[in-house]
Amino acid sequence: MKRRVNVGCGNAPTKGWSNYDNSLSLRLAYVPGLARMLRIIGLLDHAQFEFSLFARRNDVKIGNAVKGLPLESNSCDVVYSLSLIHI
Repeated sequence: MKRRVNVGCGNAPTKGWSNYDNSLSLRLAYVPGLARMLRIIGLLDHAQFEFSLFARRNDVKIGNAVKGLPLESNSCDVVYSLSLIHI
């Protein structure tokens, strides 16, 4: 079954799609307790901490569009990105 992919979704993941982002806050979300600890000691601001919680709850996956996403060739029906490419 092919899939629909949202690259660089940030805080707007698309329901029913595979959503990828590459933010530091997202990376912290998948290391148990790290985001909370960094928030407590003041190295992560409130917005970054909330995004890490949001991303984990909404199954946003870590993916770097420049280095390549963890997807097989010809496995997507649609690839969508908004505001990822800046000229």
